[in-house]
Amino acid sequence: MINNVGVFIDGENFSYNKFQIYYDKLKDFENIIVKRLYGDYSSIFYDSWKQNCINYGLEQIHCPKISKKNSTDMKIMDDIYDFLYLKKNPHHKQI
Repeated sequence: MINNVGVFIDGENFSYNKFQIYYDKLKDFENIIVKRLYGDYSSIFYDSWKQNCINYGLEQIHCPKISKKNSTDMKIMDDIYDFLYLKKNPHHKQI
């Protein structure tokens, strides 16, 4: 059984209008400890995500576009790594 679940959503590659379907499946998990939506919030594309963020308590993580780089993917991977490492090593202090 999975005790703790983290949800890290790449808003560029996930449809806001299908989020409810996936969120219903997450209800089976007892403890969702983090819910984040990543994307470039300077884009009007993310206006459609606003209501989902409010309804489901998604933390919005701004990832500004970097020329020829996928900043969203890099930020998600960095956050997942930090989250897993810090959760496994609670006495670790970030520098």
